[in-house]
Amino acid sequence: MKEEFSKFFSSGANGSLSYGYTNSQVFGGLYSGAFGPVVEEIKDEKDVGKTKTEEKTHPREEVVNQPREQTRIPDLINQVKRYHMDLLRAGPPRLSKKVEDTFSSSYRHIVVAEGNLHATSPDDKSFYLTSCFPKEGKTLASISLAYSLAVFSNRRVLLVDAHLTSPTIHLLFQITRGPGFLSLLSDTSKIIPGILPTYYENLFIIPNPTPMQFGTPFTSSELKRFLGLVSSSFDYIIFDGRPILSAPEPMIFASAVDAVIFVVECERTKWEVMQAAIEKILNTKGKVAGVILNKRKFYIPPAVYKIL
Repeated sequence: MKEEFSKFFSSGANGSLSYGYTNSQVFGGLYSGAFGPVVEEIKDEKDVGKTKTEEKTHPREEVVNQPREQTRIPDLINQVKRYHMDLLRAGPPRLSKKVEDTFSSSYRHIVVAEGNLHATSPDDKSFYLTSCFPKEGKTLASISLAYSLAVFSNRRVLLVDAHLTSPTIHLLFQITRGPGFLSLLSDTSKIIPGILPTYYENLFIIPNPTPMQFGTPFTSSELKRFLGLVSSSFDYIIFDGRPILSAPEPMIFASAVDAVIFVVECERTKWEVMQAAIEKILNTKGKVAGVILNKRKFYIPPAVYKIL
């Protein structure tokens, strides 16, 4: 087990994960240490519990009929854009300038990221991002990955807020309403109203403004049905999930998506904990695509890393 994942990370002297890898060796190491200030901004905004602006549109009440036996939604992207025409005219959801600038500064690393992602999972398009513990930077890593693939690599990406009890993506995109991801699982007629176009042409999101009530049921088959309906319309589907060691639903997602990506905070997560989390995924017949090393400390000036 330990040898199998040595290409992603190794344990340090104190049991914490090592971070002495180049960008080509670790899929997520390219994000390391880049988002500390932005994470604090997100946490503060979430504590307030309000967005900066109200959504500028009111979804129409029309219902898009999608029979349960349907295997895909034809012309999904154009249907979504037509449904949300008022939103597009008024001003679609957009990240703050500070977050955009942070992602743009990591452009060089993102190119490496997609290459590593394609190398490890060439036929996979749906990924569930999780972590061992809360506040390891998972949500920002999910948004960064989706944004970068859409904006820099010109891939069509669907970003889903699957952190069902404590969603955050709607705050960053300044959205206050929407059916939420669980509603789409139980009622496929809400898929088109629930997928929102954004300011970025190739990036679409499913926010989750209303947290899941405790015990709300959903199944792997519902997730697979949803993926079957939308996957042909996107190059990548990125789920921002919950920590795997503190919630039951990551196991359901792991059995439905193509692969799981772990977000690991350097010098916090011990190898034994990471190994236990990976084994949980493998026991559900899930697949681990790689690891994003987050909040990495730079022991030489960051400017030197940029020219390496």
